[in-house]
Amino acid sequence: MLHAGERPKGEVPPRRRRAARRRHTAGDFVNTALALLEQHGAQAVTARRLAREMRLSQMALYRHFDGMDHLLSRVWNLGFTQLIDFVTTADAEAGGGLPGFRESLKAYAQFGVNHPWLYRFMFSTGPRLEQFGEENEGLRSMEILEKRVVALKEEGYIAAEDDLAAVSLHLWFLHHGLTTLAISGQAPKAVGVELDRLIESTADRALSCFGITKKDPAAT
Repeated sequence: MLHAGERPKGEVPPRRRRAARRRHTAGDFVNTALALLEQHGAQAVTARRLAREMRLSQMALYRHFDGMDHLLSRVWNLGFTQLIDFVTTADAEAGGGLPGFRESLKAYAQFGVNHPWLYRFMFSTGPRLEQFGEENEGLRSMEILEKRVVALKEEGYIAAEDDLAAVSLHLWFLHHGLTTLAISGQAPKAVGVELDRLIESTADRALSCFGITKKDPAAT
């Protein structure tokens, strides 16, 4: 028999439950959603599944987000943040310039291969952060690519007077297409080439196609 003020054995006091809920941040929701997406695909990321994974009520989501669209747009943005970090790190570790740019193109495709569900989600239709007044990292990723192409031109790696914005876009088309086929498993089968070699040769051929080559020592 319970006396006044006593609780059933094992029941968590309301004050402790409230404290536990407060400890969860918006970032915790985003990271949990990302983990679900990486393992099972975007269809697995639901309010009910998140609540079960985080041991919270479904309503806890609305303390941090306007709804699932807002949360998913944050996950989408985080995907591009991670892609930008991965690509720029590869560029920097190779010393920048043409070698770094080549490595960044390869890293782009490798990121998609490493994170197939996330990559598919990043290029699917859906909510975007600008709808919620926040910065869109997907747009920034293309800006970074264009700036790198402009820098290569200024450093003497590009001799032709091509439209550099178009060159950037075409480079992305080639590597996005390769990445999408690689994720599906079709690219290596279609050409009979091991995937890592295919990623390397695509980067080399793309650079050569647009006249992005080593500088002529006689020109310096």
